[in-house]
Amino acid sequence: MDSVRPRTEELIAEKLDLERLLAAGGGNTFRVADLGCSIGPNTFHNVEHIVQQVRQKYNHMMMTSAAPEFQVFFNDQVNNDFNALFRSLPPERDYFAAGVPGSFHTRVFPNSSLHLAYSASSAHWLSRVPPEVVDRGSPAWNRGMIHYGSAPKPVEDAYRAQFRKDMGGFLRARSEELVSGGMLVLVFPGLPDGMLHSETQAGSVIYCVNLSILDLVRQVKNKGVLDEDQLDNFNFPMYFPHPREMRELVEENQCFSSIELEVVDPEESTWLQGGVGLREWLVVIRSTMAESFARHFGGEEIVDKIFDGASQKIAERAELVLATNQLYVCLINYRLFPKSFLHMAHSASSAHWLSRVPTEVVDRGSPAWNRGMIHYGFAPKPVEDAYRVQFRKDMGGFLKARSEELVSGGMLVLVMSGVPDGMHHSETQFSSVLSCVNLSLLDLVRQVTKINC
Repeated sequence: MDSVRPRTEELIAEKLDLERLLAAGGGNTFRVADLGCSIGPNTFHNVEHIVQQVRQKYNHMMMTSAAPEFQVFFNDQVNNDFNALFRSLPPERDYFAAGVPGSFHTRVFPNSSLHLAYSASSAHWLSRVPPEVVDRGSPAWNRGMIHYGSAPKPVEDAYRAQFRKDMGGFLRARSEELVSGGMLVLVFPGLPDGMLHSETQAGSVIYCVNLSILDLVRQVKNKGVLDEDQLDNFNFPMYFPHPREMRELVEENQCFSSIELEVVDPEESTWLQGGVGLREWLVVIRSTMAESFARHFGGEEIVDKIFDGASQKIAERAELVLATNQLYVCLINYRLFPKSFLHMAHSASSAHWLSRVPTEVVDRGSPAWNRGMIHYGFAPKPVEDAYRVQFRKDMGGFLKARSEELVSGGMLVLVMSGVPDGMHHSETQFSSVLSCVNLSLLDLVRQVTKINC
């Protein structure tokens, strides 16, 4: 949470009206709630930082009343290990601590009882897996998948609807629990507008975990490791919203008079691309979900098999993922330099690479499904259209980023492969070579079919 601490300090310094809050709350006790606290130690660091900032503001204002005492409520689900939490409480803390079990999607405190509510890395958790995604009769049935990242659109829509319901309940509950003028600080992983979860490092790792489980399901005929029903009934209960979605939800609530919505710069965010490798993300996901995996799939031994398999998948795919998908997402869609920082930007033989393969061309239900083909050169028009749309989106992001990074009067030089106006890609030598590669692949497919027969 270090990346957002400076902004939290600013909000407390600028927005928190201590005199009004203490008068509204009655007495001389400043009450803070940490929602979704888990068992520490991060929760203690976050709380101590908030208490310190409020105390500093009080001292800076030189208020005549006695300094407030601080009451901190640690909230989490009833199955949280509160005993472990209490055993870890810092002995030198300068606040009174209490545990409050219960779901933060509903009320857990009396009316107008809190001055500041804080939640870190928790609000993206759903109250439940959307029921549609485990319903075999639903269009959103997420067969063979454990999350919405690489799933069809109806699955993502079901997750989004569940998040809207849960976050709506969360905001209503906090609006009733906070005193007038109170502050709500939410810090949790999300995605920049327009970015898909499958494009993140975490999304790539979850997909590798999914592939590992599928491998175990395929072994069932011989070894009885896992069955398909177990997989189809398991989904990660997490949704990662875009800023636009959060702003809409807060505005719909109408109980918060001031909205300060800030997105941590994706260039600095290990959640999206940099800093933390895929294996490190696998450790994070295992520590977060291991208990759920063990409970659902049948013990620690299965969990070990799942994550050992996922580690192998990452090893097989890491070079490809980092060299194509994530590198070019970073280059094309996001700023790499401060504003007005560059005098000249140059790119050679790179900007024709897409940030990803157009999703439609690998979707069996899409008119643009590129069955049996590896490029758009000799493919039907809907395939070429899908590639064109993806290029327009990527190049638009690239140009927007460079326009902000270059000083006024700066120069952008782009050198990349293209096709003369009026010429089709299938008429080029490069496309002819791709076509031969495609035909060779088809020959191998036919040989495999004959062998299997």
